Amino acid sequence: MFASLLDALQTGIVLTLPCCVRLSPNRVPIEREPPAMTGNELNLLAPIVREHPQTWVRPAGFFVAWGGVPTLVYRGFSRVLLDVKARVSAALPGLRPENPGARWPKTTLGALPEGRTLTRAEAQALRRVCTALEDQVVHEEPISVQALSLVVFASRSLERRLLTFPISLFTDGSGPDAAQHQPPEEHQAEVRSVMAQFAEERLSEYLTKLQMPDHRETHYRAHHIEATLVFDLGPRQPACIQDFVRAVDEVLPGYYSWFDPVSWHITVRGLV
Repeated sequence: MFASLLDALQTGIVLTLPCCVRLSPNRVPIEREPPAMTGNELNLLAPIVREHPQTWVRPAGFFVAWGGVPTLVYRGFSRVLLDVKARVSAALPGLRPENPGARWPKTTLGALPEGRTLTRAEAQALRRVCTALEDQVVHEEPISVQALSLVVFASRSLERRLLTFPISLFTDGSGPDAAQHQPPEEHQAEVRSVMAQFAEERLSEYLTKLQMPDHRETHYRAHHIEATLVFDLGPRQPACIQDFVRAVDEVLPGYYSWFDPVSWHITVRGLV
């Protein structure tokens, strides 16, 4: 999907799109929503998103994923976002199946540099940081999802973007406690199951996953062109993220490369 757009970008063809995309000094696009969209795939995607109401996500806790990748995990995709995911997949049948890590909502905050591997003691230090912030995380306000963005990126961290195309969700007046804005219980259970891997009593078993050599900084920041549908946190970033970054830097100084906060996002559906 989006093959014509990606081919044009990779071969250097200049595309004229009905939107304004302007790069900030750190090369992250600043955009405004376009009045209309062109292209068959875009015309399929935009109505699906626009037919859904604004919704919410709720932070669940910090979690160190495979390869030692630090993330903020959310309690689950709301029923609204799960429906967006399902309808996009149905409308674009050529999409690849979702990777397991994309089936639960998270924000990837940074990565270890090449050649660095966590020891058990370092993993335990990260576990203590995650535990210390648990109470703060669960008391964070729900995060309002007012728009999703089609992003064509040049690095998997989304720090380098070729296009950011926001698509607004409509306002229906419902609050974050409405049933449609809650993740189904079975979905929340799946998220809890993922996070339980990093529990203290399972750390010996999980350490081999933390020490996997994949997903280092180069993986996220090397040149790679792809398309995805995301929610950009933008100004709605919860305060606990910066507290987590500071705490990790205190216990493991210089260990992590943190991504530009402007790029922090939740992937809703990959578009490849």
